[in-house]
This record gives sequence, C-alpha cells and structure tokens, in this order.
Amino acid sequence: MDRTQQEVDLLYEVSLVLGTSPNLEEALQSVLGLLAERADMQRGTITLLGEKGDEVAIELAHGLSREEMQRGRYRVGEGVTGKVVQTGEPLVVPRIDQEPLFLDRTGARSHLDRARLSFICVPIKLRGETIGTLSADKVTSDDQGTPDADSLRNALRVLSVIAAMVAQSVASRRRARQEQEYLRRENVRLRDELRERRGPENIVGTSRPMQEVYQLIYQVAASDVAVLIRGETGTGKELVADAIHFASPRARGPLVKVHCAALSETLLESELFGHEKGAFTGAVDSKAGRFELANGGTIFLDEVSELTPTVQAKLLRVLQDKSFERIGGTETTTVDVRVLAATNADLETGVAAGRFREDLFYRLNVFPIFMPPLRERKSDLMLLADHFLEKHSQQLGRPARRITTPAIDLMMTYHWPGNVRELENVIQRALLLSDDGVIRAHHLPPSLQSASSTGTELRGSFDTLVAAYERELIVEALKTTRGNKARAARLLGTTSRILSYQANRLGINAKAFRT
Repeated sequence: MDRTQQEVDLLYEVSLVLGTSPNLEEALQSVLGLLAERADMQRGTITLLGEKGDEVAIELAHGLSREEMQRGRYRVGEGVTGKVVQTGEPLVVPRIDQEPLFLDRTGARSHLDRARLSFICVPIKLRGETIGTLSADKVTSDDQGTPDADSLRNALRVLSVIAAMVAQSVASRRRARQEQEYLRRENVRLRDELRERRGPENIVGTSRPMQEVYQLIYQVAASDVAVLIRGETGTGKELVADAIHFASPRARGPLVKVHCAALSETLLESELFGHEKGAFTGAVDSKAGRFELANGGTIFLDEVSELTPTVQAKLLRVLQDKSFERIGGTETTTVDVRVLAATNADLETGVAAGRFREDLFYRLNVFPIFMPPLRERKSDLMLLADHFLEKHSQQLGRPARRITTPAIDLMMTYHWPGNVRELENVIQRALLLSDDGVIRAHHLPPSLQSASSTGTELRGSFDTLVAAYERELIVEALKTTRGNKARAARLLGTTSRILSYQANRLGINAKAFRT
C-alpha cells in the first residue's frame, strides 16, 4: 500500500473516531493511539491553553506517564509548543538535539537517541484563535543523522489535517456543553422562579395568624413527616402544600395533586394507585398511578375526608411501608413519596362516626397546620385585595388604579364566608365592571352592599325602629308556632307573660296565626 493510501485510511479512521465516540477525551486518546500505530508518530500529545491564556499544559498524551504529563507546562512563547501557540504557525524540528527551543520538559526522551528524533507541532485553532497544539515525535534520521525531509513533510500534512478535525470536534462538543449548561441554568432559574412564586413569602399576609402558619411551614418543610392542612374552604390550603414542597429537600422532585372529592371510588383508587390492563371495563392499557408519578417528590391529597374505606386502607399501607399494588395487579410497588393532605371537614367527628379510619387519621395528623379564615385575619384583607387587583389587571389587560374608601369599608365589614377565594372572585368581578380601573362600592356584588350604599338607610326615631323590629320578631315567632304563645315565647327566650304583654302593647293578635 502506497503512502498516500495509508494517509487516507488513517484520516478516515480518525474521522470515524471523532464522529462516533460520545466521549471527547476518549476519542482524542484513540486518535493519538492511531498516530502511533498507523503513522509511526510516537508520544503524540495534545496541549490546551489555560483559562488565563498565558500557559499551555498537556491534557492528553500517548506513551507518556502521568508524572511526565504533569511536567509538560509551557508559557506562551516558551519552547516549541509555546511558540506555536503564540504564532499560530506549525513548527518542525528535524533533530531535537540541535534545537535550543526544544525543552523536553516531560523528560520522556532522556533515554532515547535524540539525534534520530524529529518533532512536529501544529496549532489547534477555533475560529482563527489558537486554543492548543497537536504534536508528535518521529524517527526520521538515517545512520549519518540526516533527517528524511519527505517523511517530515508528510507527517506535518497529516498532523495539520488531524488538528483541524480535532478543532471541529472540540467546537461541536463545546457548543453541546454550552447548550447543556444553558438548559441546566434555565432549569434552575425556572425552578427558582416557581419556588419564589409559590414559597411562603408569597402567601400574601402579615397578620399574626399567618406568621404562625409561616413558622410551621418552615419547621416542617425539611422533614418527611405527613402534614394535615386544615381550614375552611377558600383559605388557601393548597398554597401551604406548595410552600412546604418547594421549601423541602424534595423541591426538585414532582409535586402531584389529587382532588379526592372530584372522583368516584373506582376512579380515585385507579388515579392514586394505577391499574393493570383488563383490571376493569375500560382498562385497555396499564396505567401508573399518582403515587408512582410522585416518586421522589410529594403528593398532595385535597379533601382527604372524602376517601372511601377501601382507599383509606390502601393509603394507610402506603404511609406505613411505602408500598401498594395496582388495581388488578399482584406485584408490589414501592415508592418514596411524602404525603400532604388537606380537609375542611371535622375529621375527629368522622372518626367518631366510623366514616374515617382512626389509625389513618393519626398517620396523617402528625403535623397539623390550620389555615385561619379571612374574618380572623382582616388586617390582611387589603394586602390580598391589592394583590388580586394587580394579578387580574395583568391577566385581563385592564388598568388597575385603586379601590375607593366606600368599597374598602364594605369589604372590611363583610364576614367573607368564602374566605380568600371569595375575595379574589369579588375583585375580579369588580375589575370587569369598572371602566377606569377604580373599584367603587357599586362594583361589589349585592352580598357586600350595605343600606347606605344601596340607598336603603333606616329612617325614623329610635323608639319607632326598635318597636318595628320587636313587632317583626314576635310576628315571625307566632307564625312559626301557629299562634301558640307559650312555644313562641320559648323560641324568643322569654316567658309567656312577657310575650303576651308585648303583643298586646304592639296590637298583635295571636289568634290570627292559628290557621
């Protein structure tokens, strides 16, 4: 085989190695091995420029010990390697024993006949900038010490082509690493943003009851114990679950949420624990349950009081030993999941009535957190109102300027049975009704309206108004008891004598209500 064909075969093998190996370092090490085996170029070496740009060091080598590689460091411009990095031009040393620039810092040639060794060093360039070198030794001198010029030219050509191939491979791997690093940073940024949006500091409220909730969240977040979040509907129990998860070591794992009251018994069991193919009508494929999807993270069970006895039993087993079987399956699945649960029901009453397992209640109620109703944290009301005003202003694309004093007065005197959720709905509705971004009293729903805001103020003297109210109470009681004054008196918490006296004074005839 002629020399040209040998070079072509070598370059083809090098291209295959660089193009197919998933690990760049292993690929470059293989390339240096091919130089030794196919081109008789010994001690092939790749050096790379350091981060400061003032020194090159051996990164990979064939035929050098680790100690020899560690000694191979050169300042830019120092020695043959440093000169190639400085100028960006290749250098050929026909005889290393006659070249003062050849420093041999590694000491790898101290036991060899230096008069018969040549050294070729070529730059590795990316976008015109030298980032390192590719070099190798070659035995080219005859017995009289005359270098083989043709052999050196061929070696220089081969090394230059390989250096260009190495540069392209390095460039593509660098781009891949940069993309991976960008995706990693973006992933971290999005997780941090999600954690900030859903962290305790963004559960709006500074009242004392909420401060106590925050303290409990931070105390329990780092552990793996079950948490039972209790409170009325609309108080923000799901936000507490979010905050606990994203403040915990499981924050990088999944947070899976299940609304237990929204599913039937069969569907809920399938959703939680999964099912095998053919387990029931419609189960055309196997399906992983929410507990499997939450493996390594957290599962949040909302309205846990709605669980049926069958599901309660399976949930108790998961809490005890982290295992369960899919519906229709026999294989036991083990999961690593933290359980958070929420309810607005009185579970103690459910336990006493036999509707909820006592052992499950104690397993879930390891660390209870109570979310206070809005009527008990009125100092947070305007903070919440402003928060929802800004939120829905952005979502609806409407201006949000302010809430007027009369509207604030109405909101402050209202008892908010629907809690924070009702407040958000009220603000959203008012913003839709407002043309200029100012929330006024008449934009609020009828349930919040007062007599003054609707033009129905009480008129008359105090005695007249009291008498009218007293008459209304007695009439309603007599209507309810069909004119029975004794029963009417008991309803009103008074005596028959007093009721008869007041009815006569107000001109009320009890007999008129007996039919």
